[in-house]
Amino acid sequence: SLYNGASYQNTDGRKVLYLNGSLHSYAETPALPIRAISFSIMCWIKVLSLPSNLPVYIYSDWSEPHQFRIFIQRSYLICANLRKRGGLDRVYLCAGKIIPSKWMHVALTWSREKKEGILYIDGIIQGCWCYAINAAFSVITHDERLLCSNQSRLRKKLVS
Repeated sequence: SLYNGASYQNTDGRKVLYLNGSLHSYAETPALPIRAISFSIMCWIKVLSLPSNLPVYIYSDWSEPHQFRIFIQRSYLICANLRKRGGLDRVYLCAGKIIPSKWMHVALTWSREKKEGILYIDGIIQGCWCYAINAAFSVITHDERLLCSNQSRLRKKLVS
């Protein structure tokens, strides 16, 4: 279902969801039991002009407090947020600036077994957040990858 100015349009030879920037313009998608499964959420986005009111939600759920969000935040960074019960952040990553009028592929993967969230932009890992059992949250973004296990953590510089 589409609401408040949301529509489907043909752009660049593809049918796309167009959100016209009006307040509360959105589309509904089927719900998933994200607290009980591993999952990936991905989408292609094309921001026609930089928004003046931030944050701008790209993909989010409606629960209170929200369980997950992919959004545009300060300095026009693409962010991903995944929460555990009670509203505490389990994953919070921001990376990859929005480039107006350019298609960008954004993906968030969550491994329930590894308790690891990874943010990809255009197929490149931009950040990884691992929540190890009996350990605090840990985050590495941009050019480092956090490798996680229940026993240890290791930072490894990505080689380009």
